[in-house]
Amino acid sequence: MTLESSAHDDNSTSESEAESPSYILCSSHNRLEQVSLILKALTEGPHPWQKPHIFLCCEGRHLGRGGGRLGLIQLGVKDDIFLLDTLTYGKNLEVVKEIIENPAVDKVMWDGRFGVAELWHGHEISVESVIDLQLVHVYEKTGGRIAARGFLPVEAMESAFSNLDTQVHDSTEMDMKAFHRSLLPMRII
Repeated sequence: MTLESSAHDDNSTSESEAESPSYILCSSHNRLEQVSLILKALTEGPHPWQKPHIFLCCEGRHLGRGGGRLGLIQLGVKDDIFLLDTLTYGKNLEVVKEIIENPAVDKVMWDGRFGVAELWHGHEISVESVIDLQLVHVYEKTGGRIAARGFLPVEAMESAFSNLDTQVHDSTEMDMKAFHRSLLPMRII
C-alpha cells in the first residue's frame, strides 16, 4: 500500500488498533480539569455493588530513595487511562492528592512500595486503601498459608516466586533457592 492509497483508507482500522487502550496525557490546565471532573464523579454517588477503585502506577528516577524524582503518575479510571506529567505540570499532584488520600477509593497497584514511598517522602501524599496485586499473587500462590506472626513460610515464598515473570525475578534481585539453602540447619558429620 502506498502513502497515497493509505490516505484514502483513513477509516480502516486493524483489529489490534481498535482494541488497544488509549490514554490522555495531562500536561496542561484543560486536561487537568478533565481529570478532576472524572475523579470527582468517581467519589460522588452511592456504589451499591462495588467500592470505587482506580489503578495507580508511579514512574520516575530512584523512586522512594534519596534523590528520587517522580515524573509520571498513571491512573486508570474505568475505561480511561491518564498519564499525569508531574515534571512538566506540577499541579497534577494537587488534583490526584485528594483521590489518593481518600480511603473510600481503593488504589490497585503492582508492587507499589517505591511509588508509595516517593509520594509520601517527596510530596507528603499518603496513599490510603491500597490493594497490591503482587501481594495478592504471592498469597494465592502459597495457598493462603501464612506462618506465625504474619510471615510467609520460606517454601511458600520459593514456590510463589518461581512462577513469576523473569522481569519480576530480576527486579527483586533475590535468589530464593540460595536463600532457602542458607536457612537449612548445618549438619555435623
